[in-house]
Amino acid sequence: MPTDLKGMCIFLLTNSLLGRLSGRKLEDNRSGERVAVDSRRINPADFALWKSSKDGEPYWESPWGPGRPGWHIECSAMSSTYLGYMFDIHGGGMDLVFPHHENEIAQSCAACSKSSIAYSVHNGFVTVNEEKMSKSLKNFFTIREVLELYHPLALRFFLIGTHYRSPINYSTAHLDVASDRLYYIYQSLLDCEEALHQQARLSDSLPPETLQCIDKLHLDFESSMSDDLHTPVALASISEPLRIINELLHTKKILQELREKALKRAEITEDELLQKIEERTSARKNKQYERSDEIRKELSTIGIALMDSPDGTSWRPTVPQSVEEHANVT
Repeated sequence: MPTDLKGMCIFLLTNSLLGRLSGRKLEDNRSGERVAVDSRRINPADFALWKSSKDGEPYWESPWGPGRPGWHIECSAMSSTYLGYMFDIHGGGMDLVFPHHENEIAQSCAACSKSSIAYSVHNGFVTVNEEKMSKSLKNFFTIREVLELYHPLALRFFLIGTHYRSPINYSTAHLDVASDRLYYIYQSLLDCEEALHQQARLSDSLPPETLQCIDKLHLDFESSMSDDLHTPVALASISEPLRIINELLHTKKILQELREKALKRAEITEDELLQKIEERTSARKNKQYERSDEIRKELSTIGIALMDSPDGTSWRPTVPQSVEEHANVT
């Protein structure tokens, strides 16, 4: 590895033009378009590790004169100091792919042959109401300002609704939609929790179609997240399960309302009914089958049907026996 600054620049030039991130080739670079050509460079495409200081600028003394670290070397120094030469994710905006991150890779590899990054993640640009975000346009905002009006999870939901490499347009309308959608998700979860709390255990196993829906959700979610963190597809995969959940909750609500109306018609409370069921269960255990049949018939007369299973006795509304007998006569 070259030890002098000029030699180092030549070495870095060779590495930086590999196009590891940008895919650019040597002939794609045209000197003098981004910065003025410096006659001290061996090759005009070389980038500086050390910037000579200008009048009035802060500087440090060095073997190459007063100056400061170059823009690219700052990032290599910070990442190697706090993360080491090998780490998982390096991120930034799309505009930093070339030349900044390309040069950063070159100089880090020059400093340590084992230098490597598992994933380079570059996000798309942010616009505000279809305009570029900038302080000059006065459409610049901070996350702290957004969170004064919107929940942090709503902001996160909005951001992951677009693939991280795609441009994203910020607007309060989009945040309103994200917030509303997030409320729907958490309301569904709360309804599920309340439904499960009311029913201490599930007497029946989940139906095959529900199990298939769960398996498909897992598969679709893992597949989309493994595809370059395709979060919009991952979010879309939960739509169908949420629809099924809310349909089931709606069905359960209707069933519960039907049960409540049946109890009201029978002029019996649910606690009183459960006491009757417990009394019948005790009679059956004591082989008092006559009393057990009396309780079943008594409840059937007022429109309550008992159903025995290995898991216990449950009940459902039914046609009162007197009404049924009358219907059969007529």
